[in-house]
Amino acid sequence: MKIKKPVKFAYLFLLFAVVAAGCENASKKVVIEKENRRLLAENKQLTKNIEKLQAEKDQFAGQLNIVNQLGREVRLEAMPTLNKIELTSRSGLYDKDKNGSLETLRVYVRVVDSDGDAVKIPGSITIQLWNLNAEPDKALLRSWELGPEEIKKLWSGTFMTGYYRLRLDVSDLAFSDDDTLTVNAVFTDYLSGRIAKAQRSF
Repeated sequence: MKIKKPVKFAYLFLLFAVVAAGCENASKKVVIEKENRRLLAENKQLTKNIEKLQAEKDQFAGQLNIVNQLGREVRLEAMPTLNKIELTSRSGLYDKDKNGSLETLRVYVRVVDSDGDAVKIPGSITIQLWNLNAEPDKALLRSWELGPEEIKKLWSGTFMTGYYRLRLDVSDLAFSDDDTLTVNAVFTDYLSGRIAKAQRSF
């Protein structure tokens, strides 16, 4: 018995529909598997992050516990204590670009603790440049205020000692070679609140 054409076409259409549905299901399965792998990877990374944060939290908790056990007075005694500051002999005016004009004021501030050692202590520095030959109302040529964030980047030194090395622009100031210039420096220790002063003439 022969299959009539309409029946044959219906059969073929049904066959194609089944194949297409199978392909679509296979494609959806691939997408789902890919998404599952992505979610598993994200979950694994999140788990690692949580473990890392927990470890950091435990470490900070341990440090805080030690700090609390030591007490404030013990911690302060263990820190370097400001005794005085010194302006080294390298402080003075310099011709930075070798054009015959002294346009840079270099100030080397050595912070000394109670043991006589040069130490890097958080604090602020105030610098004043005076011309002692000028009239009193014109004697102060300029002043600079440098905070803790600024001076901590200026710490330098040699194998013998350490200091804060300040380079200040004085290219617009008027003075002659015969003038006696004096630098006044004030260091404020942010740990103890102590203040130390020093000056140097050149």
